[in-house]
Amino acid sequence: MIEKNARLEFTLKQAGDEISDGKYDWISIPCRGLLLDMRSNDFNLYGGTLQDGKVFLIAPLPEEPLLPGFVLYGNKEYEIKAIKTLRNLRGVVLGYRIVAAGG
Repeated sequence: MIEKNARLEFTLKQAGDEISDGKYDWISIPCRGLLLDMRSNDFNLYGGTLQDGKVFLIAPLPEEPLLPGFVLYGNKEYEIKAIKTLRNLRGVVLGYRIVAAGG
């Protein structure tokens, strides 16, 4: 479902296996998906408050996204706060729901 309707282009920045000078070497992964705005001042199920956040619905990728990471969209960088894998009843991955903050 996400793959059929995915119209927006995003870039995921994931931490690589290498650490140099105490910093991660970041890997950029192009992806497609949908974007939802999220404005919440109350405590939520992601473990705290999140103001002016974004929910990215990402089409399936070869590898599951992990924390720490960032989503680049529209010349802005959003820090990933939570990732949920979306599966159908047979266990097939339909995509990922990524909650991000920043920008």
